[in-house]
Amino acid sequence: MNIYELLESKREEILQSAAKHGAYNIRIFGSIARREADANSDVDFLEWNLEEAFLT
Repeated sequence: MNIYELLESKREEILQSAAKHGAYNIRIFGSIARREADANSDVDFLEWNLEEAFLT
């Protein structure tokens, strides 16, 4: 199983875990998003979290 298949198989688990912690609109960026990942690549997640958002 490659990283893309693994992420797809874990998609719902990732989204549920994020929601449990107040995060939503989860995105992947970096080499995996560009489909340039290799054996040394990590997974870069971007998330929104309204619980920690504020305006000054």
